[in-house]
Amino acid sequence: MRRSVQQVKLSSWLRGIIRRQNIGSVIVQSPLDVTLAGLGALNTGARVFWMMPNAISDGYPLDLNRRIYRLAFHRLGVMPLANSAYTDATLGDGDFPRRVVHLGTNLDQFRPDAQTSIRRADLGIPEQAPLLGLFARLLPEKGQSILIEALAEADPTIHVMICGGPLESEYARAMIARAGELSLTGRIHWLGPKADIVPYYALADVVLNTRVDPEPFGMSIIESMAMQRPVLAHRAGGPQETIIDGTTGWLVDAPTKQAFAAGLARMMADRYRWPEMGRAARAHVETHFSEGAMLDRLENAMGLSASTKP
Repeated sequence: MRRSVQQVKLSSWLRGIIRRQNIGSVIVQSPLDVTLAGLGALNTGARVFWMMPNAISDGYPLDLNRRIYRLAFHRLGVMPLANSAYTDATLGDGDFPRRVVHLGTNLDQFRPDAQTSIRRADLGIPEQAPLLGLFARLLPEKGQSILIEALAEADPTIHVMICGGPLESEYARAMIARAGELSLTGRIHWLGPKADIVPYYALADVVLNTRVDPEPFGMSIIESMAMQRPVLAHRAGGPQETIIDGTTGWLVDAPTKQAFAAGLARMMADRYRWPEMGRAARAHVETHFSEGAMLDRLENAMGLSASTKP
């Protein structure tokens, strides 16, 4: 209730800004801003677009969160722009304008010729070993523990570098201990969180996304493909919309040890194709998931023509 009162007060302030500056469109991302922007733009002629960053949770009683969102869509004219078809589907059915706007990445930042001063030898990784990279916080839902179990059944030459933290958490300590029990200590390299992950993308042969629950979109996937690296990922959510199975990477059907072990086997069977798949991945991102492609989708969803663009 306190937040609702605050939003009503702030909406009057926002409405004044919209009118004084003759703003035609308001774009928000945080779920907390949806109602505020909708109230602020009410009766001003401005349109409000919500770039949905995540799927809608099922954890609220009486489906309360979806009811509030739908009220904003119907009564306040807010239009949701989901980052994937999966994210859009979590809104449920409804008679309101909605669009999918896949995200894009910076092709100048994530490029295959990016230089790295990091060497495999510095990390204790054999030069010719298949090297997989996993870039995610160390949390159970990110699936690192399942990967460890699958790796124990995979090709023994595979090495994995895991960039993410915190390394001092109970979950991380349990995973490191389990890797030791499975004789994987020398093949899994716990590098901790990295401010700049481009050099580590460049070092990897293949990038992994092992998230257990559906990934709303998966920026690391398109960043990796922009770096000309094929990706192995659990298909649930965004990955099945961004990865072309067998062409730009491999999709795993379930977040289980058996499924990931089978995925790793497919990946290794295609090892001779990794360079070709990497090139296909880069081309796929250039066409569909660049920043320019994303802006084109956004402008199209907002109904902007060449004559109305700022």
